[in-house]
Amino acid sequence: TVLWPTSVVTVPQSANQTIEITPGNGELDCNFAGEYSRTDGWKDGLKYTVFSTRNTDFITISDDNNIVIKSGVQPLEFTNSGTSVKRIHVNLNSSCVYEGICRDISIKLNSSTGLSNYSLINILQLFPNPNNGKMFLKGDFNKNDLIDINAINMMGDYCKIKYDFAENGLLELNFPDHITGLITLEITINGKSSFEKVSIIK
Repeated sequence: TVLWPTSVVTVPQSANQTIEITPGNGELDCNFAGEYSRTDGWKDGLKYTVFSTRNTDFITISDDNNIVIKSGVQPLEFTNSGTSVKRIHVNLNSSCVYEGICRDISIKLNSSTGLSNYSLINILQLFPNPNNGKMFLKGDFNKNDLIDINAINMMGDYCKIKYDFAENGLLELNFPDHITGLITLEITINGKSSFEKVSIIK
């Protein structure tokens, strides 16, 4: 975890490493949260994910000249091109609405070799959503697949989710009692990952 303002924050350099950037010592005007977060150390061609502590935050990644590279609702997956300094800007929504409540941002290097995404729409089906703590993932699975499923809360904390093979090519996911509300589900199958928002109501 690093505090800013600071000159430049170095992004993760190892696979699956996450750094958290948090406002420090009341020095920062938090109206625009991560607006002034300048980052460096991005590796060319690798995939990163940027999180905010608010599920609905809108993240914009730009170069050091404030030219937008990618934007969207968090978590925002980003394939880096080049190694220049980049800025991370966080707003309440895509209309650049702001508010004076600080939040942290986190940057994760997904893999040292990059990742290809599954399309949950075309390849995987995740249901029901919302759910009461149990849901199913449908896809072309076999028991030799390397499957890893994590729940990510709004603070960026990870919790590994257990699964069982059910009938009809389904994986049954059971969430621990402490996991409720809106979370992000990270699904990794044989080195390919996707993120999906899930609502758990207990």
